Amino acid sequence: MLQPEYLSFPRQPESQDWCTVAPLDSAYVLRQVNGVFAFGDGLSIQDIPGWIKEADVVNSLDAPRKMILQDSTKAFVATYQAASLGDPDPRWTGPKPRGKQDLAHEDISFAILSIWIVRPSQLGHRLYIDGQRIGDKWQMRGLNLCESTLPLQRDVRVQVSRGDLELAGQLYPAMKKIPRGGTMWTALRAYNMALSVQEWNLRYVLLWIGLEALFGPADGRKISFRLAKRMALFLKPTYPEAKAKFQIFKELYSLRSKAVHGMRLQTLTAPVADAAIEDIDDALRISLGVILRDSKLTDLFAGPEKAREQYLDELVFGSSTS
Repeated sequence: MLQPEYLSFPRQPESQDWCTVAPLDSAYVLRQVNGVFAFGDGLSIQDIPGWIKEADVVNSLDAPRKMILQDSTKAFVATYQAASLGDPDPRWTGPKPRGKQDLAHEDISFAILSIWIVRPSQLGHRLYIDGQRIGDKWQMRGLNLCESTLPLQRDVRVQVSRGDLELAGQLYPAMKKIPRGGTMWTALRAYNMALSVQEWNLRYVLLWIGLEALFGPADGRKISFRLAKRMALFLKPTYPEAKAKFQIFKELYSLRSKAVHGMRLQTLTAPVADAAIEDIDDALRISLGVILRDSKLTDLFAGPEKAREQYLDELVFGSSTS
């Protein structure tokens, strides 16, 4: 038997200070917001850290992202302790481990989506920079590129206020708790994907995927009628025009069907196309906001399909809407 002095155990790596920085594309959007805004769990919007603009970071980028980084004045910054790049995060309970940096990227994505639900704008980012503190300096350890969010034309000049951020900060923790793979998760993922797609057909279809995930009938019968009616009745208390838009929702769903099946939409004029995608974006965005602000609705839409179906059917059968 080995004597105690010969026993050895692998040394566990020590946790160190890490951060993930997502420089924001447009300083104009947050012009009204001064100082730091904390979302919680170590995530905040703040002035971009100085080390991000040092040569080793800037020279790692292509020309368009290099220009954006040089012009960027604010960033999402997530701070945390990690032993290494890819250090598994104990918060993650899925079947495969996920690193702390990966979850920091996701947290930033959730925060941006929560802001978009409150106030769509040009707010977006094109890269994640993972940094480690070595002594008194930060060094880049990881660089991941991503597609930025793209606003609709009506939202290009919109500014986000601190009040908007406070409302988004209420949605953010609820969003993080949504179980993967269910109805609510599908709707959030579809909306998040739609925001970075410029092509009208694909963006329009992704928005409808989100709406169908929330309001689509399980059996698929009379889908355009039932879907439009559920949307109108659910939105009515928050969105007074929704009742009047029941027929419009039906017509807009027919455009979705044409887009999905690759039918020609050349006869669709720009004003009609803009109005259609604005209506559907509003319907999905407002619906997600209503659900995320209400813990009971969040649990309902993220839970078993049968309970969601019953709730939506009761909206319809309990209404005198024709």
